[in-house]
Amino acid sequence: MILKARPASLGLPQQLIDRIANWVRDYQPIIRLGTEELGTRAEEIEELDQTGIALARELKAHFGHSAKVQYYRAGKLRRILP
Repeated sequence: MILKARPASLGLPQQLIDRIANWVRDYQPIIRLGTEELGTRAEEIEELDQTGIALARELKAHFGHSAKVQYYRAGKLRRILP
């Protein structure tokens, strides 16, 4: 998930901003892994992806149906729409 604006400038609730920041912090080490290493962290990646998808859905709900929200599963190299 990439926000193209600063979360605070989007009028998001602080709790959601904090949860996104925590998720980004936790996902950063995964992004740097090679293909072989990704396979050894499948359970962790799945949990982080489920959290990321839930956050993307919350963003979509916050902004309404006119907003384009996508989620890219870096650990599985796949894009999905929440």
